[in-house]
Amino acid sequence: MSFGIAGSTVLNAFPYNLKSRKENFVMRKFLGFKSVRTLIAIASLVFVLGVGILGHTLIGGSSAKSANAASAMTASTICTNYYKWRGEYVLYAVSSAQMCYDGSHVWQGGWNNCSYYVVVPGWSVNQTWCGTWNNGGSYVDIGSNFTVSGYGVSWPCYFRVRIYSNGSTSAPWGC
Repeated sequence: MSFGIAGSTVLNAFPYNLKSRKENFVMRKFLGFKSVRTLIAIASLVFVLGVGILGHTLIGGSSAKSANAASAMTASTICTNYYKWRGEYVLYAVSSAQMCYDGSHVWQGGWNNCSYYVVVPGWSVNQTWCGTWNNGGSYVDIGSNFTVSGYGVSWPCYFRVRIYSNGSTSAPWGC
């Protein structure tokens, strides 16, 4: 295969512009070693990666995470909606919330909602608390406190779901 230069082939096309035949021969012999070509390729790759990493750092990129999870929205922060329910004889309790997590902290990122569905006529629910507990910690409990009343009887109840800093959840629990 020729590139239009007398005596030039794919293997010796690079050193054709050297001044003398002796220098041409030495350079061709030097670049003919596979280890030398491999070393040049590795050095080029390290140089390109180093320039990329340095450039990213100089324009403000960082791999460090903030210790304050509630105020830091990093590239690894994920926000998602959770919807959990638990049914008992008289009613179903539902807790839903938008939560954010980053692998070490979890916090409420938006709305929180609690609702109840009474399935037996004559019973009612009075909500006393709906929210999150341990906001910004390694886990957050979402849920509600409420009183179930009917036919002259009432009892306090609660409903909770634990959301961990990796986004996983526990099974719902409560009365």
